[in-house]
Formats: sequence, structure tokens, C-alpha cells
Amino acid sequence: INMPWTWPPRPVSGFWLSGLDAPAFGPEIAHPPGLFEALCARFGRYFDKAIPPRRDAYELGRLDGGIQRLGVIARHLCREHAADVLAMVFTLTDQVQHWFWRDRSVTTTDGRRVDDLLLHTYRRVDEQIARTVEELAGERTTVIVASDHGAGPCEGGINLNRWLADHGWLRLR
Repeated sequence: INMPWTWPPRPVSGFWLSGLDAPAFGPEIAHPPGLFEALCARFGRYFDKAIPPRRDAYELGRLDGGIQRLGVIARHLCREHAADVLAMVFTLTDQVQHWFWRDRSVTTTDGRRVDDLLLHTYRRVDEQIARTVEELAGERTTVIVASDHGAGPCEGGINLNRWLADHGWLRLR
């Protein structure tokens, strides 16, 4: 569910919802055919591609709703379709890290203050993972929680081709 770099979805015995590389979030991201429409009819919008990174009037409800919706959809799909493996990606953690690493505080659209949006986001994701494991995992289930990369302030960059060439590991024509 929401796995980056998996578009177009491959036919599998079960279900598949492609992630961020999909050109659009519509019926073409889902397998089996009709799955996307069925999910939208039952749960509303499938996925928010990006939540605007505003410090004032932050749409916390949209963030929380997106995280919760992903967990609810995952549990629903596992109950409706036989699956030996479930992999789900919460991309909102990535977005929040990129936008709010240095200054984590926001004021929500209803005027509440959140001092650490990263911590808030990870707690919401942890709740959905815990609920999914509690409801679906058996005694012999292996659960793996992983990150595709770390996060932190971006202080600069590197031109990898230049660095490789400078060390003699890349030759340009």
C-alpha cells in the first residue's frame, strides 16, 4: 500500500496500491481493477499527495486523517483480500521531516499549537502500526518497521559526478 516506485501495479494474488511515482492517484494505481473506486466509495479520498507546509493555519486534521485513513484502508484490505505479506508506506512522515525539521512548531487551523509536529506525526503513525499489528498479526507473524532514509537539516550538497571524477572513478566522454 502506497509503496513508492511500484507504478504501474503488477497483477498479484491479493492487492496493490502504487505510491509516489504514480503519475496520478486514480484507478490506474490499483490492482485488482476496480479496487481504487471501491476504496474511494467507502473511505473518500484515497491519498493526499502533499499537505501545504504552512506554519500558521496548519492543516493538522488533514495530516492526521491521511495517516489514519492509510491504516484503516490497510486493515480493510487485509480482511477483504487474502494476503501473505502487507507492506505499507506512510509518506507523510517524509513530508513533515522535509518541511519542519528546523522549526517543528505549528499553529493549526483551529488555533491549537503543536510544539513538535515531527513527534506528533510519528505518534500518529505508531498508533496506526500498533492497531494494524494488534488486529491482523498472529503469533507467528514477523513485523518489520523500517525507514527508507534518515532525516536532518540539509546543510549543503555534493555533485556526485564531480566527486567521482575527482577521485578517478568516473570518466566522461
